[in-house]
Amino acid sequence: METNEGEIALKLNQLEKTLATAVQHVGVVRFDSGSDDGGNLSFAAAFLNNHQDGVVVTTLHGGQHNRIYTKIVKQGLSEQTLSEEEREAIIQALTKQQ
Repeated sequence: METNEGEIALKLNQLEKTLATAVQHVGVVRFDSGSDDGGNLSFAAAFLNNHQDGVVVTTLHGGQHNRIYTKIVKQGLSEQTLSEEEREAIIQALTKQQ
């Protein structure tokens, strides 16, 4: 079975395009949301691709209730206001060696 260089180059190009849109950068920041039970049970997690697009998921742990929020990220920024922890998670995701 012969494979020519043109076919290999085409497949490689397709894989590179697919990989660029896959989650490759992850940052997690744990913090205390001020609930009575203490501890760093809340967190913000950023999941981004090579275009710096993705999502930030934030959970706020409380004594009686937990809240989960998501915010869309495009080119490293969000149209919604980000908390300090969410910004830290994005920075961590983009600067951490993968």
